[in-house]
Amino acid sequence: MGILVGVDLGGTHLRAATVTSDGQAGPVVRKAHGREDARTMAAAVVALAADLAKGEPVDALGIGFPGWVVPGTGHVIRGPNLGWMDEPFGQMLRSALPGARVVVVNDLKAIAWGESRFGAGRGAKVAGVVFVGSGLGTGVVTNGVLQEGATGVAGELGHAKVAIDGEPCGCGQRGCFEAYVGGANIDKRLRAMVRDGKVPALLEAAGGEWERVHVGMADAVVRSGDSELSMVWQEIGDLLGLALTAFASVHNPDKLVMGGGVWTTCPALREIATNRLQASLLPPAWDAIRMVDATLGDSAGILGAASLAASR
Repeated sequence: MGILVGVDLGGTHLRAATVTSDGQAGPVVRKAHGREDARTMAAAVVALAADLAKGEPVDALGIGFPGWVVPGTGHVIRGPNLGWMDEPFGQMLRSALPGARVVVVNDLKAIAWGESRFGAGRGAKVAGVVFVGSGLGTGVVTNGVLQEGATGVAGELGHAKVAIDGEPCGCGQRGCFEAYVGGANIDKRLRAMVRDGKVPALLEAAGGEWERVHVGMADAVVRSGDSELSMVWQEIGDLLGLALTAFASVHNPDKLVMGGGVWTTCPALREIATNRLQASLLPPAWDAIRMVDATLGDSAGILGAASLAASR
């Protein structure tokens, strides 16, 4: 039996570990990258997997990728964080690892599978996984099957539209939920407000440096009672709650696994969003949901990607 390796390909780093069949990850190795082209990145991934295998054959390699990936082939439709378009990334990896099972999957779908198999989503009939971090990412596992869709973009809640010709989004379109509730875009909005002389308490919290303002800092200012920022937080929280309502209305999960930096560090925003979800969702759908925090941390994507590769 060869070695099973899981990889999380982020915007600036590769993170990888060997994984056992029962979902135990070895020490995570972290390696910086410089947004290389697909062929160079494939070579780096294969080299990292070989280092982790320590001379043993790599039996299966799973990679969580930050972008849109065609199920089965691992063909990257688009990877905005890396500047990739239309790259046969999966085939490059398979050519370099003949005989190994190779799976390339969207990073949030890898996390969803990891949490469903080994983390907070275990035992759910429908595990809906939502991460509110720099963006808004989601994944769904129904009756033990990861929902990918025809071209790998099923359940892309972050890029469902909340406004016609609204705020620009990193996907290249406008009006996406992510453009309003993703952490990177909230940060931009907050910094613009501070530069315009608004919310002086937020500038004070940032030590007088508007460039340091971030979403977690703003949540603390809201909890201190700042009325001006509280109005903004109500708007953003309501939008996040409506995004969750749309997600839960479509998928009807019995477990809603929540994670991501914004969700975990912003209790005031989380409360507004949860209240909006409860008020907006059909009662049978709300009654079915158990909201839980993700439990696997940074290992979720590694475990999920590796498990998918092993199972396929």
